[in-house]
Amino acid sequence: MSEAVSSRREAELGAGQVVGASVRTSVSVELIDAQHNVSQHVQALSATKLKLDNRELISISDDIGVLSVSEVLLRKNRLRAVPEGVFGMSNLQWLVLSDNRLAELDPRICLCTTLSRLLLAGNQLVRLPRDIGAMTQLKHLNVARNRLACLPVELARLTRLETLSIASNLLASLPVELNRLPDTTAFAFQGNLMRTPHTFDTPADARAWLFEHHGVISHIATIRHRATAIVVALQDLALPALVLVDILDAVFQHNDIRMAAKWDLVVAVKHFHDRNTKKN
Repeated sequence: MSEAVSSRREAELGAGQVVGASVRTSVSVELIDAQHNVSQHVQALSATKLKLDNRELISISDDIGVLSVSEVLLRKNRLRAVPEGVFGMSNLQWLVLSDNRLAELDPRICLCTTLSRLLLAGNQLVRLPRDIGAMTQLKHLNVARNRLACLPVELARLTRLETLSIASNLLASLPVELNRLPDTTAFAFQGNLMRTPHTFDTPADARAWLFEHHGVISHIATIRHRATAIVVALQDLALPALVLVDILDAVFQHNDIRMAAKWDLVVAVKHFHDRNTKKN
């Protein structure tokens, strides 16, 4: 990086009035765009909102973490990671990182428990952190247009969720635990590997489709979490693998999962249990 880039340039973030001694609405930061130029003067919309959309940014220095803004808008940049300073924002409620280049979501985002809106559409995410269930204030989660092939069952813990968009990913099935989300949650499933209607008129229509989707379970990933827990709990009974498969069929009625997939799950758990038993 050139000396011009590494040198510090001031960018004023926020012209709002400081309400208390612990509140910061301005700070000097370094913003670097795709051409490795330090950004020109930047000003937030208000004391509560930092907007840096559509600037081709590849880097934002950690100093933004001292800001007391509640909304950070970073749409249409070239960021490959959540800016480090975001994790230090204690009042953050909205984080918008749509249309960037995130390939992985830092698990520390799950510690941002004040977030009510997390928009990550149009990135390159292949998974979501399992601890996402700790973000119990989330009302809106958008991870459409990514590369997700599975979802963590912990999403079911987001009991305040009003909208969940997982459209246009690589999902062949959905975890059955999603049925535990509020009845009023509006879903967007379209554009995945599973067949879905093009649109849903109401949240009730989406929920009805979700129940129908799980009515005939055809993919092991749909039940993996619960099925593994059941098989683990039965290990001390030393039941044959075939009996455990029959138990899974009794619990998950009307499933159309391949016998080989259920067998592989049962055998994997048994082998793991046997190795641990021998060690002890």
